[in-house]
Amino acid sequence: MDLTKAKPLKLQLLIVRAQSGDDAGFRELHDRFCGMTLNYLTQIIGIKNADDVQQQLWFKVYQELVNLSNPFSFKSWLMQIAHRTAMDFLRKEKRYEQKVQNIVNEENGDLFNEKEKLCPELLEHLYLSLNRLGQQHREVLILFYWHELTCVEIANILQNSIGTVKSRLFHARQKLSLLFPELIKNFNVQ
Repeated sequence: MDLTKAKPLKLQLLIVRAQSGDDAGFRELHDRFCGMTLNYLTQIIGIKNADDVQQQLWFKVYQELVNLSNPFSFKSWLMQIAHRTAMDFLRKEKRYEQKVQNIVNEENGDLFNEKEKLCPELLEHLYLSLNRLGQQHREVLILFYWHELTCVEIANILQNSIGTVKSRLFHARQKLSLLFPELIKNFNVQ
């Protein structure tokens, strides 16, 4: 068996186990993806509330997992629930704009350390540059680059058209390149 096909197949079997009520399967699924969802939530709503929202998110996943008809779309389905949970939280707090402006100012830790190795000065500048982007542009960049989702998956998560996602990604890259030209020089992101 081709090793590139074995990993997705194992994941699909794990999802089916969890859907059938196997608690150990669900825990393993949680352990595998909780870091990704916590990272996403931290970037969207900030570190202060991310743990609480993470618990709500995984409770929803536990409740709705039986309704997932295609185990191959689990990652985008999970990120869609994460997005909805984060947006619900921000609406309930009625501090949406304030949260978007203050996310980077909190002690987030090194959220980018697995994807890029940047010196602390560049990393701080990247955080500040991302903070200057609007929430929609920042979220598209985070989902595309850090969570490595396709434009189709992002469109499903955000419930937008693929054209809207591509447009936001294009404009976000342009704005980021103006705010953070070192990124273009070091990583050739265009």
